[in-house]
Amino acid sequence: MTIESILPIPDIFTARRILCVQPHYDDNDMAAAGILIRLAKNGAKLIYLTVTDDLMGVSDVSLSDEAAAEALKRDQFAAAKIVGVEGQHWMGYPDAGNYDYFSVRRDLLKYIRLLRPDFVFTVDPWLTYEGHRDHVQTGLATAEAVMFAGLTKIASSDPAVDAAYEGHDI
Repeated sequence: MTIESILPIPDIFTARRILCVQPHYDDNDMAAAGILIRLAKNGAKLIYLTVTDDLMGVSDVSLSDEAAAEALKRDQFAAAKIVGVEGQHWMGYPDAGNYDYFSVRRDLLKYIRLLRPDFVFTVDPWLTYEGHRDHVQTGLATAEAVMFAGLTKIASSDPAVDAAYEGHDI
């Protein structure tokens, strides 16, 4: 008996709806643009979900937070257009800041239940040398949210989404 017979390796090329959860506005494009472009060309609908506002990474100190956020979103839209992304959502947690893990997981549950992806991509929180807490938090919260999406007693951040959710395969 092989591990694949117990836990089959999913075929990402069968995906039709992919949610790409990233801690910062450029993580999907920097780490996975090549495969995401291929998946989009294969017919998958790509949706980006960005967890933080990424304002700590803005080096131009002359920009206000509002102007910096606008520039980041403009850049993300431009990159996403090249990749073939069809939808984008932002959660707005503070970059490199103090935010509650369970709040992130509740928001992720909301988006998973609302968008009903058949695959979810995110950063690997178990990388040996992953030093950025936003990456660890996002990866762990996403993994839990995927596991818990069908357990509707675990509430998301939106009771209306929870009430309407009828389940789906991830």
